[in-house]
Amino acid sequence: MKPSLLLICHTYAVPEHAKKVTELARHFTLTCATVRPQDLGPVYGSIVPPQDDSSLTWRYVELPALGVKPFTTAAFLKGLCGVIWSQPWDYVLVENEPWSLVKWQTLFACRMGGRVSRYGEFTWENIRRPGLKGVILDLVYDLTARWTDFWVCGNQAAANLVKDHGTPDEHVMVCPQLGVDTQAFHPLTPAARERQRESLKLPPRAFIIGFAGRLVHEKGLLDLIAAADDLQRSASTMNQAVCVSLMGQGPLTARICDAARSRPWLHLLPPVPHGEVRTFLQCLDVLVLGSHPVRTGPHVWEEQFGHILIEAQACGALAIGSTSGAIPEVLADEDLLFPPGDIVRLRALLERLVADSAFYQTKRNASATRLHERYTHAAVADQLARALLSLR
Repeated sequence: MKPSLLLICHTYAVPEHAKKVTELARHFTLTCATVRPQDLGPVYGSIVPPQDDSSLTWRYVELPALGVKPFTTAAFLKGLCGVIWSQPWDYVLVENEPWSLVKWQTLFACRMGGRVSRYGEFTWENIRRPGLKGVILDLVYDLTARWTDFWVCGNQAAANLVKDHGTPDEHVMVCPQLGVDTQAFHPLTPAARERQRESLKLPPRAFIIGFAGRLVHEKGLLDLIAAADDLQRSASTMNQAVCVSLMGQGPLTARICDAARSRPWLHLLPPVPHGEVRTFLQCLDVLVLGSHPVRTGPHVWEEQFGHILIEAQACGALAIGSTSGAIPEVLADEDLLFPPGDIVRLRALLERLVADSAFYQTKRNASATRLHERYTHAAVADQLARALLSLR
């Protein structure tokens, strides 16, 4: 008989993300408690399609949000305690940040009346916060370490952080939260890719370098445009038209629009729902995630994973990125990395990828192999299951 697992996270209200839960259910008798899709808000798109309960191999429980809406770390889940107390659980895993109200709701329910053999938490948090917030979060981690049987950390820096607060190494596992569905995110044939590029008004035969996501400074988009400016000056010697295509919106939208008016090779596409992003990624030769660390007063941030990297790889693009945060862990290839803000290094790497087709294909093939070994939904679920079952 498979051990029981209660998984608690709002992310799995989105059917695309819940594909990971289906893979995890091969190892556990699994119940997933999540928020009602209508309480998620615009961050997941205007409409979240409902789960098809008849096709699920696991129990799905939707709960209304109480408190701040759309659902955030400052909201509870109505009825969650009842789910926790409804039966004994071999494992309970809550995938909300350590300071979230749902995390504390889950912890108290598990420790005050719950019949739980192993209680654990997931965190992406990979950097210490300064000031009063840092003091409070240190206390949160210290208290949580006393009551938590295990941590699942989305990157190595997050693992180091929880270890620093007293969790033994053997109770800390590093595993991403989500993988990618390689049936939905997949490469196109050359002819199909040309047609798809034409449908998005992109040059059908150019070497396309791109990005998809929020158009913000910390994603290094202005670095990419500056590097591409330099690259255009040598493009004629490479016998290859090169263009940059960005999909999304954000504070830099107006500035990028202005830049595009004088750069015919620069294209800006509007954002689309997550399920349609693959139609853009399938058009790319290279995806660039040139993230910068943020150190602005109390606001600190470094890339915690960069899910767009593995989505792009699944769609046949080669992903490259800066050395910020967890990007080097995901790409695992120094040849595909550059220091944040280093336009010279970024330009040199892009030029090599455009000019040296053998180098490009070798790196693209290696990335695809690593993706299928580590970052499909099935691979992520298997990694998490092995780590949990080793705790028994």
